[in-house]
Amino acid sequence: MNDFNQFKITMKEIVDNWKKNIKPGIEEQGKYGETNTRKYLIDPVLNALNWVDDGSKKIIDNEFSIKHKTGIGNADYALKIDNVPKILIEAKDVIIKDLINGYDTLHGIKRTYPRQLSNYCHDLNSHEFQIKFAILTNGKEWVLYNMQYADISSEREVIFHLDIEELDQEDNLKKLWALEYNDFTKEQFGLKELVQRLNDYRMAIDKRAVQNLLECKDLLSESIFNDYEKNKLGIKQQIDMILEDKKKISGMPTFKDFPDEERLNFFIKEASSSLINKILFIRILEDKNFLTPKLTKRKIEEWKDFFGYNDYNEIMNLFREACRITENQYNGGLFKLNPYDEITYDPTIIKKIIDILGDINFREIDADIIGRIYEIYLGQVLKVESEIHGKKRTKYQTDNMERKKLGQYYTPKFIVDFIVKNTLKKMIEGKTPEEIDKIRILDPACGSGSFLINAYDVLSEYYDNWNITMLKKITEEAKTKGASIGAYTKSGMIPNYKNIILKENIHGVDLNDLSVQICEINLWLRALERNKKLIKLNKNILNGNSLVSGVENKKEIDEYNKEIEDIKKRTIEIKNYYDKDDFTNDEENKLKLLETQLRMLKDEVNNKINKNLKEYYEDNITTVHPFNWEIEFPQNMKENGFDIIIGNPPYGAEFNQYDRNYFKNKNPDFIGMDSASLFIKKSIELLKHDGYLGFIVPKSITYVKNWEGIREYLLKTTEIKYIIDVSKAFEEVLLEQIIIIVQKRKAPEKYKVKVGYAHQDNVLTSFAIKDVDIENFTPKKFGIYMDESNSKIYDRMNKGSVKLSQIADVFNGCNLNKFIKKDNEKDHTICLRGKDIQKYYKRTYGYVDKKYIDFNIEKYQTKKIIAQDIVAHILKPNPHIKITATIDYENQLNLNTITNIILSSTDYELEYILGILNSNLISWYAYLFVFNQAVRTMHLRKGYVDKIPIKEIEKKEQKNISGRVETLIRLLDNKNSIYNYLNNSFSNQPINDKKICNFGRYFDAYESYDIKRETFNGINKINAKLMSVNAKEDGKSFSLYINYDDNNGLKENVKAITMTIENDDIRNFLLVAIEKYTNGKRGTLGNGNLLELLKKIEIPTYAINVKINIEKIKEVMKEFNHNTKDLWWKDISKKDKFSSLTEINEEIQRIDNEINEIVYDLYDIKSDEKKMIEENLDQSLINR
Repeated sequence: MNDFNQFKITMKEIVDNWKKNIKPGIEEQGKYGETNTRKYLIDPVLNALNWVDDGSKKIIDNEFSIKHKTGIGNADYALKIDNVPKILIEAKDVIIKDLINGYDTLHGIKRTYPRQLSNYCHDLNSHEFQIKFAILTNGKEWVLYNMQYADISSEREVIFHLDIEELDQEDNLKKLWALEYNDFTKEQFGLKELVQRLNDYRMAIDKRAVQNLLECKDLLSESIFNDYEKNKLGIKQQIDMILEDKKKISGMPTFKDFPDEERLNFFIKEASSSLINKILFIRILEDKNFLTPKLTKRKIEEWKDFFGYNDYNEIMNLFREACRITENQYNGGLFKLNPYDEITYDPTIIKKIIDILGDINFREIDADIIGRIYEIYLGQVLKVESEIHGKKRTKYQTDNMERKKLGQYYTPKFIVDFIVKNTLKKMIEGKTPEEIDKIRILDPACGSGSFLINAYDVLSEYYDNWNITMLKKITEEAKTKGASIGAYTKSGMIPNYKNIILKENIHGVDLNDLSVQICEINLWLRALERNKKLIKLNKNILNGNSLVSGVENKKEIDEYNKEIEDIKKRTIEIKNYYDKDDFTNDEENKLKLLETQLRMLKDEVNNKINKNLKEYYEDNITTVHPFNWEIEFPQNMKENGFDIIIGNPPYGAEFNQYDRNYFKNKNPDFIGMDSASLFIKKSIELLKHDGYLGFIVPKSITYVKNWEGIREYLLKTTEIKYIIDVSKAFEEVLLEQIIIIVQKRKAPEKYKVKVGYAHQDNVLTSFAIKDVDIENFTPKKFGIYMDESNSKIYDRMNKGSVKLSQIADVFNGCNLNKFIKKDNEKDHTICLRGKDIQKYYKRTYGYVDKKYIDFNIEKYQTKKIIAQDIVAHILKPNPHIKITATIDYENQLNLNTITNIILSSTDYELEYILGILNSNLISWYAYLFVFNQAVRTMHLRKGYVDKIPIKEIEKKEQKNISGRVETLIRLLDNKNSIYNYLNNSFSNQPINDKKICNFGRYFDAYESYDIKRETFNGINKINAKLMSVNAKEDGKSFSLYINYDDNNGLKENVKAITMTIENDDIRNFLLVAIEKYTNGKRGTLGNGNLLELLKKIEIPTYAINVKINIEKIKEVMKEFNHNTKDLWWKDISKKDKFSSLTEINEEIQRIDNEINEIVYDLYDIKSDEKKMIEENLDQSLINR
């Protein structure tokens, strides 16, 4: 039964049986049983989906045994493809009502049903299986999970949750049909569509929540600003007290550190965030059933009615009461009221904010999406705008420059998972809880905490599994000794592991104090247990500048050993208090005293140490937020640092002059001080010996010259474990990214680095990983694509070759871009632009006034190769690049968008070098070995182009290439001259109506023009993207061949139309007009019906009357033929002529192909290697 319609009929029978027989029976008897559930509900549904149990266990394996290290039991079903399990099913009795939160209790240990299923998948996947999906069902409800990350995170993605009584709706049936056996064995199209829809839905939640959150910030910020100006409700005096630091508690910023004009804006940002964060977190707790609702819309109305209020003037009291209750119930510090919460805000605005946040269903939003919301939220900065009549208002706006300064970009989950799996997960293997307890994890730019959340999940899973293992041991021991199990239940088990993880393992630092708050919130959401106090994180998640420290050297720190030991002791004592659920009054007072003493001691030592920064930052030290690691994390630094450092450090952050002076002094070997490279160096300094670092950083680290210093540092101090190219993983980030994982240790001389590429689709992120010898990693470049097969090609190409830098000078043109004009004027001279350069010819020219040329142009006044500086990146058929260059014989000036190559050696011909540079092989070589398969902008500049190998051969042998290059240049020059004359001839005849100037005019009126036409390959029925059109002449006919993309892949060289035309003038006119229009328009010819797109090709029509139009065409062709009569010669002997542009194009392509073949042979490229290279390239020179 592969038919969906038949599936609907069968499912209707199952649903009817449930409603008429099974459900009434359960209601009457109060029981049903798992056996009956399987027989009458689950098995029929699986059969309807074509998962048929034939008894062989090759398709359906009942009671599938899971051999795992932590648990006991079998999966109820394993659905198999080719006898390999692909989907696990956990079946429960139909009378179980709460599948998601339901659990089994074994000797006091609760294990939820989803957790049980996740453990099974985890254990199978750790044995090289690939369980991507799992089902939890009681026959009535069907929950499908995406289990790709089951071994990493406790978050399990629900793809659908269906109830049998809702399966009369076709949309729900289609979701279930996505699991159909035959579809699943192929491409899983149905499931991929479901996952995509889920992603779209979650993105919609994401966007809606962001909009709501920003609306709240806008409302409150504008209200505060306006009320302050009007001193409404006495708010100005209240705020001024805070701005003058007269109402200040621990954790609040010192407002006097800010310039007067910035102070109010900073206050508004801090106050609005503090208030909204509290409301938001309370709303999350309410929706997740951790708090009795108080701030929902309904509860506010009940509160108002109960107290008989006419308006909402007392709503801030309700908010404060909610905070006190939550702080008392969960502690954590977030809900503790502060001076911001005592201000008399406009009650109508507070009501609106609570209403807006009350419309978000936080049950549908997991921690990852909350993190995503906050990353965007943090990218909004408060701006004061002027409106009509000079009235000012505040508004939050997206400011990517602000985000760039802070490095606040949301990291995709698959990246976080990979880094945590290959650092922390690797480190905890085989360790005991006592050893795990001592592992210190740091994210030095923690943002909303995505990496730390993931690390928490991994450790939480470890403790879960440990407790299950201990329970199994206890149970067996109790049976053996005949004792009660209760006597053993505490032996070796760790029930309070959540606090242990947060107190001992997790550490984070961020420059943005709001990020610190949000990171704490996200970690708390992970650790929440109903009515259990949250552990405070203010000694583990800290605000500060990870890169700037006043500490000069270890000797200086030794001077403060006594104070640091005291700080360490007090910090440990305070954190132990945080672990308690309840305090006596004496304990609470003791804790407050300890906190005060610790703060004063740290301030005293920090102030002394930070005096060292005065030479760099003058009087601006406090605004830099220096972070002295030995003071802030004394226990960790006494233990020689951190075991694991992970994260997404800011890249390209903007530094002021003070920062630049400081970083230059601290990192003299770094040419370009990108913030990501500084974070890498600082993090390695903070790592223990044998510790792991895992970062997501710009791909530039692997090959760009400015990153040479950090490459050298990594090679000297670490063993590089992984480099994974994740390409354009970040929507908002312009640079490509890589995952880099290293271990701090003395690396062996020879070892292999695991290098790979991450491919994402809607269901799975796959990693294609190969081993690359470390000898391919040098300070000059990390050769991440130098696997065994590529290395052989690289070695052969460089054998008997010289680098281009050894035989040529390379430089970019002048910086006169803003003075360039399109047309030539008096006292102007030609100045070539990058876009003027094409492969073997110059397409157009720019002009510049000579008065702007105030430099020596002597170096330009020579024969030279000129290439486009920005390298063309082409995505199809596979991503690749094309180097585009020609020769400037006229010694012309050019812009910095052009790379100049001037030979310094007389042993080589310029045309020989050009033929090599323009070859397919060298484009492939540069893409792989010079640019490391970059996707974003690549520049063919000194430092890159000069790495290209040039074969050393005699000049007479070079003629084999240089002679063909000279012919190509001549033919392309003639061809372009023909096009220029064609333009002139076309425009010399007036056109009255441009709307009628298209190919369709001739195609539709074919009989009037005495044309015979024919279409092929159903182009009149195909909708697609038209990529290119080539016209080929054959006697009295010509045919149009097209490339198009119909979303099922690129179709190439498809015959579309043939037109037979006896009249030479009309045929040649149409042919050259089509070629003129399509020349250089690859991939830009539109989307839609292919025939209609072809009919839109622009072709001059001089008159609606056919006879008059034909006469005009004859005049055009007469002029054109006269002007181009000497441009059709095949060679300089002038014996034979080309009969058409088609012939010229074919000859150009033939010679270009010959050059490519000669270059392949020159560099000893084998046939299978050549095939591999060509499959990645688009060879055509025509229409470029």
